[in-house]
Amino acid sequence: MKIALVYPRTLSQFKSNLFPLGLVYLATLLDNNGYNVKIFDSSFDKTLANIKNKIKMFSPDFVGVSVTSDLYDNMKEIIDFSKQNGAFTAIGGPHATIAFEECLNQVKSLDVAVIGEAEKTILGLVSSTDDLTRVKGIAYISHRRLIVNPQNNSTVNL
Repeated sequence: MKIALVYPRTLSQFKSNLFPLGLVYLATLLDNNGYNVKIFDSSFDKTLANIKNKIKMFSPDFVGVSVTSDLYDNMKEIIDFSKQNGAFTAIGGPHATIAFEECLNQVKSLDVAVIGEAEKTILGLVSSTDDLTRVKGIAYISHRRLIVNPQNNSTVNL
């Protein structure tokens, strides 16, 4: 399975030189478990066009986007684009954790919101995209109803 992890900040939104470390943790965990994973960071691009082109060339099966409240519109653009290109879509990060219901109701191309620490959830999620009922720590829409699975309280050795 090919997995793209995206940090959708653009140059105009660049406020610090912090690398998206959470995505590095997830990528390492996925890579160590045999997944083909790439991180796409648009921090030095003026628009999302370049990162969307790179995602399309990679042609992932699964796209995960890290989202903070100020990056909501960028997240929506990447999620919509990824779904149009056939990927399973997920978000994580602070905004996804506190506003998962809003995100799932407003972004129709979004499949899943990860609630809390994605390090505890990502392996179960990428291996169970066809049966989300088994995945702890996520929320999703099924038959027009919001489903919030129990939290994942396990510990991950990073």
